[in-house]
Amino acid sequence: SWVKSQRVIVQTSLADMGKTTEFLSRQLNRFRRTGDSESPLSREKSTLRRSMKQKKNKTVTKGNLEKNRNLQNSVSDVIKSIRVALIVQNAEYITPEYNDLFGVKDDGVKMKEMLSKHGYQIEFVQNATVGDIFQNIQKLRKKFQKAVTVHFHFSGHGVDNAQFDPKTFTRDKDGKKMETSAPYGDCIVGSKGKLYSVHDLKHELVGCLTGKIVVTLDCCRDKRGASKRVVTLSHKKEMSTSDEERILVIQGTSDLHSASDANSFTKELHKVYIEEGNALAILDISKKVNKSWNERGINQRCKSDAVEVGSSWSDFIWPTPSTFKDDQDGTG
Repeated sequence: SWVKSQRVIVQTSLADMGKTTEFLSRQLNRFRRTGDSESPLSREKSTLRRSMKQKKNKTVTKGNLEKNRNLQNSVSDVIKSIRVALIVQNAEYITPEYNDLFGVKDDGVKMKEMLSKHGYQIEFVQNATVGDIFQNIQKLRKKFQKAVTVHFHFSGHGVDNAQFDPKTFTRDKDGKKMETSAPYGDCIVGSKGKLYSVHDLKHELVGCLTGKIVVTLDCCRDKRGASKRVVTLSHKKEMSTSDEERILVIQGTSDLHSASDANSFTKELHKVYIEEGNALAILDISKKVNKSWNERGINQRCKSDAVEVGSSWSDFIWPTPSTFKDDQDGTG
């Protein structure tokens, strides 16, 4: 009797073990089929960990986006405050028609000193051909299109080749159209002797840059036989009113006059700049430089050309308005 009862207990236990083994076998097969080797508890923990990690990453991403947004705004502010200058210094000419200019090297140094002191990023070119000048203006377009102020300076030979020849002109209804071969006014001279019309130079500058543009031309404006030479104009239309309003040109000498290499406009401007405390109202530059020349008995005069609307140029302090105001406040 006792033996029978023990046999029943053993059989029951074996049956239970069989059921347990069968259950475990089914569970294992299910995990294998789903590719999940974790237990339900482990899987729940893993799901919780992934959820927490995703939330953390989401927070970090929002933080990074905010930082990127602030960085972009900072970069935008920096771009808006950029001042850039292209200084062309043509001291040496490889054509017998034009002699070398020994004073030009000092002009380039002085102009670079004045502008770099006020935060201008300087692009400096020496003994440039007309092609070199054009290419460097295009480089400015790519690097500094949004610059708030651009200064173009040329020291070298210049001529005036303007002449009136009715045969070179064709009239439109407004009488303004001209042939591309028409000789046209002031020109700067490349290192190989080719002429670059100041008319085209101005159009190139306003066409590729969006800020205010100051042009200083320290060169002769006399004839010297240049009227016999033809300049092919790239820009045959008049400049738009809005573009005229944002470009100011200072000619280093008067119409049809020669310029002094030893007593150049740039050297006199540097002298006045120091005397005036490193800041000048841009519309006063010609007046103050001419006064300084006159007091020293130098027979040369410069002139400014600007289209002003309201106080668009009368409030402009050269080299830069912000530096002048800071200095006035005693914080510069």
